[in-house]
Amino acid sequence: LVRLPGGSFLMGSPEGEEGEDPDERPQQFVEVPAFSLCQTEVTQGQYEAVMGVKPSDCERGCGDELPVQSVSWLDAVAYLNKLTALESEALVVLGEVALTACYEGSGEDVTWVEGCTGYRLPAEAEWEYAARAGTTTRWSFGDEEAALGEHAWFSGNSGDQVHAVGTREANPWGLYDLHGNVREWV
Repeated sequence: LVRLPGGSFLMGSPEGEEGEDPDERPQQFVEVPAFSLCQTEVTQGQYEAVMGVKPSDCERGCGDELPVQSVSWLDAVAYLNKLTALESEALVVLGEVALTACYEGSGEDVTWVEGCTGYRLPAEAEWEYAARAGTTTRWSFGDEEAALGEHAWFSGNSGDQVHAVGTREANPWGLYDLHGNVREWV
């Protein structure tokens, strides 16, 4: 995990930005407290180690160092709760305080547990804040699309395959793949 500083930023896309998404407007200032985020996406190997299954679509790529894909939001939540439980067991053995799960419920009826101490998905504002990494440009590396290939796997350079995590340049906060490779749940 990478510990990110809290701060405020202008969330969303400016009107008229190339490729803008209407769901990302209007822009608004958002305050984000400090939080931690994984340095890369969860890999297929990490997911299998916790959940005991390989859910990824191998037509797009399979391998322990590739990001897990073809998981639903509910699958992601189940992974985080199970990871929390496994780490809690280890902490208790060491005489430390157990973590508390961040999601409760079953089936489609899952809610976030306020004040939880375990693993959770980032809020949408936290994810965008982490992706921007303190910058005010379109991407954390600037506004020039020509540089995107150095920082991300995307439709223009991926061959419609997923690629090993962390193989493109990190953003200024040391996080990888926030501008591409696979979509991430928030």
